[in-house]
Amino acid sequence: MFPWVLGMIFIVQVPGQSGTGTLTGTVKDVSGATRTGVEVTVRHEATNVQRSTVTNGSGIYRIPHLQSGTYEIKAGLAGFRTVLTAGVELTVGEVLSVDLLLEVGEISETVTVTAEATVLDTEDSQISSLVDNRRVLDLPLNGRNVYVLATLQPGVVPAMMSV
Repeated sequence: MFPWVLGMIFIVQVPGQSGTGTLTGTVKDVSGATRTGVEVTVRHEATNVQRSTVTNGSGIYRIPHLQSGTYEIKAGLAGFRTVLTAGVELTVGEVLSVDLLLEVGEISETVTVTAEATVLDTEDSQISSLVDNRRVLDLPLNGRNVYVLATLQPGVVPAMMSV
């Protein structure tokens, strides 16, 4: 086998270059107890693609390999109202934690959460940000230098150029 063909195989499998993200979180009831066996369904709002899972023994759900975009998260368990959280924005490479709170009631009743949750990545200690396509297209970039985009992020100070 030619060495360049072998090299091409490894290039395709570069870790950390995926175009997907992960939704995770803990499902609790109003008393603060974690709930096991809760069915959690996520739906991509643009494509209507759905994925489901069930919470584990610690009340944690995790749905990896999700396309970036806006999601709706729905959780239900017998004896509790269905919880619906819409407008959850997931970006490429992000592990987003969205905790859900179940209230006692009929499963036919739905509690819709419309307030935006603070996006805090509790799964990873990296600091990262995403410059969306609209900003890249609208901003005047000097020579289309992609490194200028880094200065758009909070806390980034451009290095002084030496003469």
